Amino acid sequence: MSDLARVIHLIATDPDFRAVMVDDPEGALAQHEFAVSAEELSALSSISDVIAAPSETLLARLVGVTSGPEQLWQARSRMQDYVGSETT
Repeated sequence: MSDLARVIHLIATDPDFRAVMVDDPEGALAQHEFAVSAEELSALSSISDVIAAPSETLLARLVGVTSGPEQLWQARSRMQDYVGSETT
């Protein structure tokens, strides 16, 4: 899994990391020793309003579904399948 994929995974799953990414993206990346390009850092910084969203809202936006219990459950399942496939 690339560092950018790991960053996105943590944004989606770790509220503490997500909060630091909103306030100090470079510090958050350095803390975890993630290496992303200047372009990737710029893109991450430009979506701080999305990153700051609550976990369930963020997950829904990351996987492009409308909100609702069934859609959210499906989104969570797809995210877990994706993360699982990237780590094996």
